[in-house]
Amino acid sequence: AYLVGGAIVSSIISFNEGLVESRIRTGEIVSDVMKPFNFPVHLLFRGIGESALRFAVVGAPTFLLVTVVYKVPLPQTADLLRFLPCLLLAFLLNFCISLPFWLISFWTVEASALNNFKGIMTMLFAGRLVPIWFFPAWLANIAYLLPFQGLYYLPLSIYVDAPNTPGLAIVLAIQGVWIVGFLFVGWAMWRAAFRRLVVQGG
Repeated sequence: AYLVGGAIVSSIISFNEGLVESRIRTGEIVSDVMKPFNFPVHLLFRGIGESALRFAVVGAPTFLLVTVVYKVPLPQTADLLRFLPCLLLAFLLNFCISLPFWLISFWTVEASALNNFKGIMTMLFAGRLVPIWFFPAWLANIAYLLPFQGLYYLPLSIYVDAPNTPGLAIVLAIQGVWIVGFLFVGWAMWRAAFRRLVVQGG
C-alpha cells in the first residue's frame, strides 16, 4: 500500500524540472515576465494543470490496476480524509523547494546538475520508495531534519496509518513551516532574478 501510494503521490506532486532553464535558453522567459501575472504563480498553476492531467492519465489508472490485480487494500475513509490535506501541502512543498533551484538558471543558465542533486536528495530522504522507519537510526535522524520527509514519508504514513506516525496537526505544521521558509527564499530569488533580467534587457 505504501509503494502504491508513493506512485500516486509522485504523479501528483512532480513538476517539469527543466522548464525554466529551457525557457531562459530559448529567450521565451522574456515574454513570460511581460505577461500580466507573476511568473512563479504562473509556474504553480501550470504545475497544477500538469499534475491533474498526469494523475488522470497515469496515476489513477495505475492505482486502479494495481488495486484490482494485486488486491492492495484501500485505506480507511478516515485515513484517506487525513491524507488529502497532507497531499495538498506536499504538492505546495515540492513547488517551494523546487522554485529556488529553477531560478538559479537566471544566473547559471545550466541548472540541471543542481536539479539532479535535488532529485537525489529527494530520492534518499523523502521516503518515496523506502519508509524512513526502515532507515538506520543515524540516517533517519538526518531525514527528520530535512524538508523532504514532507513530500512522501509523512503523507504516506498518514495514508497507511503507520504506527508512531505524528498526528495530523503536527504533520501539517511540519510541512507548513518548510513551505513558508522555502517560499520566502524563492520569492526573494525571483525578485533578484527579475531585476537582473530587467537590467540586462535595458
